[in-house]
Amino acid sequence: QGKSWKQELWTFLKQYRATPHSSTGIAPAEALYGRNIETEIPSMLKTHPEKDLREKDEEFKRKMKRYADQKTRVKMSDIKVNDKVLLSNVKRNAADPPFYPEVETVLQRKGDMITSSNGRRLTTRNIAKYKKITVKEPL
Repeated sequence: QGKSWKQELWTFLKQYRATPHSSTGIAPAEALYGRNIETEIPSMLKTHPEKDLREKDEEFKRKMKRYADQKTRVKMSDIKVNDKVLLSNVKRNAADPPFYPEVETVLQRKGDMITSSNGRRLTTRNIAKYKKITVKEPL
């Protein structure tokens, strides 16, 4: 069309930044500056308090997480402090057992990270590397 590509890029970015986002319902420029920016396309003025913006964003992220968790069949772990667990073994060959034979005790849980001890050493791993066991008391 014989136009300057730099000028067209700036025009595109301006329109993009003035377009309302699907999750928040307001334009990125409006979220940043607190007002609409001037564009060639006329628009109705409406105000969105920052609180509404944050609530919409959090709700959208919760929905995305719930959907992703359903798709990947996420299971919540019930491992707590003082539970007895086995630590997953990195299998180097088929003869290696899937878990180390030493029973470990959970000392700390922070989110998905667990710190455990078998009496000799401390180990911190992701919760997916642990398997909760029930230790039966002798009669």
